[in-house]
Amino acid sequence: MDENFGLIAVALFIGLVVAGGFILWLAIVSLLKIFSWVVIYWCCASVIAAVIALITGFIVPIRVLVTDLPEEEPKLANPDLVAAQRIIKHAPRGFAKHFGWDKAWPLYNPYQAKLDAIAVHADLRTVLTDSCNMFVWEQDSSLTPSIPEWLHDFGDIFGPLSKIPLWTLWAIFIPIPYAAFVVVLYISYIVWLLVMAVIGSVVCLLQLLFISLYRLWDHVRMSRLRASVKCPYCYETNPQPVYHCLNPDCTIVHHDISPGPLGIFARHCACGVSFPTTVRGAAEMLVALCPSCGAQLVTGSGSRMTIQLPAFGSVGAGKTRFFAAALTAAGNQLATTNGSLTGLNLEADGFLRASAQALDSGTDTEKTIHTMRPEGRPLKLTTGSGKTVELQVMDAAGESFTNLQATEELTYVNSAPTMVFVLDPLALPRVQAQMSTARDLSKILVATGDQEEAYASVVDRLNSEAVDLRDRHLAVVLTKTDVLRKLPIGKSLDPQTSDTVRDWLIEIEQDGFVRRIESDFGDVRFFAIDSLVLRDLYDPLNPLRVIDWVLSSQEAPIKLLPSLKPEATSKGQDSNSENQIPEVVNS
Repeated sequence: MDENFGLIAVALFIGLVVAGGFILWLAIVSLLKIFSWVVIYWCCASVIAAVIALITGFIVPIRVLVTDLPEEEPKLANPDLVAAQRIIKHAPRGFAKHFGWDKAWPLYNPYQAKLDAIAVHADLRTVLTDSCNMFVWEQDSSLTPSIPEWLHDFGDIFGPLSKIPLWTLWAIFIPIPYAAFVVVLYISYIVWLLVMAVIGSVVCLLQLLFISLYRLWDHVRMSRLRASVKCPYCYETNPQPVYHCLNPDCTIVHHDISPGPLGIFARHCACGVSFPTTVRGAAEMLVALCPSCGAQLVTGSGSRMTIQLPAFGSVGAGKTRFFAAALTAAGNQLATTNGSLTGLNLEADGFLRASAQALDSGTDTEKTIHTMRPEGRPLKLTTGSGKTVELQVMDAAGESFTNLQATEELTYVNSAPTMVFVLDPLALPRVQAQMSTARDLSKILVATGDQEEAYASVVDRLNSEAVDLRDRHLAVVLTKTDVLRKLPIGKSLDPQTSDTVRDWLIEIEQDGFVRRIESDFGDVRFFAIDSLVLRDLYDPLNPLRVIDWVLSSQEAPIKLLPSLKPEATSKGQDSNSENQIPEVVNS
């Protein structure tokens, strides 16, 4: 009996073990089956999430950059931020380094492109935050899982599984598909960023190359023209002007419109108006201003060669009359070749008109009014072939040359490569002696004051300021030869060449003055002119010869006197070819 009971117990134990194993096996099989369905769900849900992420990654940049739908608008690289040096971090180079960046819109690439990439990333994070609040965590700081509404209805759909806690269902259905969504979304963003970075880098390199070539071409072109800005008001010289915006209601001044970060072909002002880059492109459209004093310059300033031509001499020496005759002759000569001489402002234009009228009528020119800082008269010489030169006539009254201190305000002489010293021969002692005995010449206006003092008032000041005059050019112009030649002492004056005029000055005991002039300046030319009436083009007394020599001394592209041949300098026959004075060849 006991043995049977033992066998039954063993059999019962084995049966329980087998039943338990079978039940466990069924449970494992059921769990594996359920897990396989969960895995299938994860795969399908992850694929769907990845597709949604790809679509979202494609839409987000479009939504940010094209539409007005993003919650946070992209930050603009606006002109105020540019001027504050918050967009372009480095300071401007070259001429603009003195002024900083202008208030203008920068190139899209790379400046706005960087801000757009930041805006896309910010919008991407907003998408992730919103999706996280919807599927992962509650929007508070409790880190409570966010249960989607469809999980709340799970029990109604699957009955027996309704007893499963919602957080367990959340853990099964949400994290893995959401992780796939996040990973693919960031991958799509990184791919977009890399593509934009590659394209942007190529565009930036091409822009940099083109800007460099364009600036080089513009620099070479302006260098060949020897273009510069010389202000007729403050007398300062600058490589280029600054420009007032084309919009009359805008107050912005653009200091450097060279091709660069603020535009390659066009500059876009903060007010929205566009205009060409480069000085040549802007010269005919914009109002040019002097970078030093801010005064408005004439149209075209900075786009052509500009020569400041100062004249100095005693009161009554004939400086204004010389300019009147010389410029009238220059205008007539240019007109014969379809060129022109025009005044670039009202004062200069009025002077040309008054000069022509005075020469036609034989009347006197008005005496120049004495001011501490006289304004220059800007004139444009244009040939028939289109070559242009701006000539600024600096005609200060003789009272400005009475002593060294009186010339301190005339700072244009400090930088002028070529100057004109007007000498009245009638005021020289030997000539004065004969003038006093000539009854019919008693009413002739003669220069007052010491003419050597007038010369020294300019030259001694320049020497005291360590200005090197050895590379400067000086034209010594003897005026009033029409009266001088009525005197016996004037009959020996031959105006044909510089040497003959120089020899005449030495002959009348001005050798000390001549030697001083030649020791001060590296290149000196002596002229004798008649500015009372218009002379024939080939007449050696024609003051046009002086203007032509001035242009030649500056290697200007305009020549006023045709068919010329070189002549020896006033410093001797062994001077080099750069120290030659033109002599008319009789055809």
